[in-house]
Amino acid sequence: MTEIPIWWLVVSALFFVVNLVVLVVLAVIGLKVVKMLEESKPQLAELNVKVNRLVDTVQSTAAKVDDVASSVRQTTQTVGTKASNAAGVFENASMAAGPLLSKLVPGINIAMVALKAFRAFQAHRAPKLPKVSKK
Repeated sequence: MTEIPIWWLVVSALFFVVNLVVLVVLAVIGLKVVKMLEESKPQLAELNVKVNRLVDTVQSTAAKVDDVASSVRQTTQTVGTKASNAAGVFENASMAAGPLLSKLVPGINIAMVALKAFRAFQAHRAPKLPKVSKK
């Protein structure tokens, strides 16, 4: 029969002991992780509640933003329509007033020339006041 060498038995025993130590360390780490997870359950539940509240807040804010955007869109359309109507009214008024003003322009020019001549005449007739020097 063949005999197992001693060095092989020593190496096998060392691996067995190391494996046993690693198994115990992993079991301790696993128990600590389980304990830590159990301790964090209330915190996770509280965090879940906060996240759900935040989601509700974000959804309500998004709905409000949609309402505001819709209102702005409607207001913009209304203002645009009214501005277009006002521009049309001004355009029609200017087109209607154009021929009337073109008939009045010579009269306005004559009135302006007369006013200018009258002011020049008044300036010429006004007595000249002596200049007072400032000290």
